[in-house]
Amino acid sequence: MIKGILSAEDAKTAQDSGADAVVISNHGGRQLDFASSMIGLLPQIRKAVGPDFCVMIDGGFRRGSEILIALGLGASGVLLGRAYAFGLSA
Repeated sequence: MIKGILSAEDAKTAQDSGADAVVISNHGGRQLDFASSMIGLLPQIRKAVGPDFCVMIDGGFRRGSEILIALGLGASGVLLGRAYAFGLSA
């Protein structure tokens, strides 16, 4: 699994290099000027790697509706670290 994929080309390269999955993440968007929104790139990434390749996404999901949108756009799964951190802090 390779995390930090920022484009469809990167995802395809990871797949062709033997990765079993990719995690697309916009965590770097807080530090990198002009980084693209991952939710916006998700359909392109899914198209590039095909329907059977595992594409996970993370980066600030807070609501169930956001998770459903990501799954509808082609994510195989959504990583939810923040939700657990909020629950633990409460």
